[in-house]
Amino acid sequence: MVDLSALRQSKLKQRRALTPEFIEKAETKISEKLISLPSFQQAKDIAFYIPINNEVPTNAMITHALNRGKHVYLPVVKADYSLDFIRYMPNDPMTINNLGIAEPKSNKGINLTSLSLVIVPGIVFSPERHRLGYGKGCYDRSFASLNAGKVARNQKTRPQFVGLAYECQISPSWPTRSHDINMNFVLTQKTIY
Repeated sequence: MVDLSALRQSKLKQRRALTPEFIEKAETKISEKLISLPSFQQAKDIAFYIPINNEVPTNAMITHALNRGKHVYLPVVKADYSLDFIRYMPNDPMTINNLGIAEPKSNKGINLTSLSLVIVPGIVFSPERHRLGYGKGCYDRSFASLNAGKVARNQKTRPQFVGLAYECQISPSWPTRSHDINMNFVLTQKTIY
């Protein structure tokens, strides 16, 4: 049985050790891969994240999306650790939540089924596109209703999920649970899973 806590800690340690130079080069390669995806090119409403703890930076990707006329949304963590996605523009006021993550102050949200694409951070990803986050279940909890029934089979009402990671975050698969959200793609500086 895989010790998920130990796996998270090991991958977090590896990610924290990455140098700013490495992160900058990797970000460029990952950004190029994201921008080349047909699902990104066709998307109108895209959810991104604000990185913490050496997660793959998204600033350039957000700027690229905005410059192409796409609507950008950022997560706001609710009391139950589920997420609302709020429309973001570059000069919008931001606040820091109790997890230390920047969030938009606006209340211009979007229905989750209206999102075309969700860019997702994580600590560990598998080649099979499974994801481990920090363990609070924010993304899984928020999108659980889209993971069951008709919505999960209807790609027109379920966004595509794209995990961003460094190659050092890829690990062999582990047992998943029914509420875990699988990624459609995982992008690293080396490849697309």
